[in-house]
Amino acid sequence: MHCYHSSFFTLSVQEKKLIAVNGNWYDITNFIDYHPGGTIINRFVGKDASSVFQAFHKPTTLKHRKPVAKVQVNHELDAINEAFVNLGEWFERQGYFKTDYYWYCRKLIVTFCMLGTCMGFVCWVESPYRLFGAIALAAFWQQCGFFMHDAEHNQLTRDRNLDSWIGVFFATMCFGVSSSWWRHNHFIHHALTACVHYETNFFDPQMREPVWVQNWKLYPFYNPRLNVGVSRFST
Repeated sequence: MHCYHSSFFTLSVQEKKLIAVNGNWYDITNFIDYHPGGTIINRFVGKDASSVFQAFHKPTTLKHRKPVAKVQVNHELDAINEAFVNLGEWFERQGYFKTDYYWYCRKLIVTFCMLGTCMGFVCWVESPYRLFGAIALAAFWQQCGFFMHDAEHNQLTRDRNLDSWIGVFFATMCFGVSSSWWRHNHFIHHALTACVHYETNFFDPQMREPVWVQNWKLYPFYNPRLNVGVSRFST
């Protein structure tokens, strides 16, 4: 698999909007408004979208689209891209992407046992022990969030439509969160992880979360005073 140097993806064409996928330029000028994934596709105009495309689309997606030009290949592979490609291929060979249905069945039983525990404490136990019912409910919600996450990542059945409905069940019905809203924001997070572009006011949605829930490696993106405080604390 070829990796492309960023200098080849600074294409500026006023009349056309092009993205590169697997060594070919594709004209998406009239497709942007119809893109099922939303306007995030604009972020990849004039750039290599191969990795993101492969992560979110079926191999047959480009079957009916003709490329408008070839991309000049830089055989000096970008070290980071090459490392991620090799890591993904190794995971694939090891079978890490295969769904373990036995594990999910056990997880499902435990999750709904938590809901049953909650109902038991609320209905048949007097205060203040009902507090344990609240804890069980919180654990149930948390696990439903993980089921929603895996379903929206198409991990459960490998059928996008079916997994989407499973996500609706765990998110909207069990957890009270819009699965489509979550999927949209989470996919942006994966497509442009930790990206911040102040000129256009674009942020990876996760970067808008409170600082205290962030990984410390992301602190350089935040307020300089926070960076100073963290550096003093860490030293």
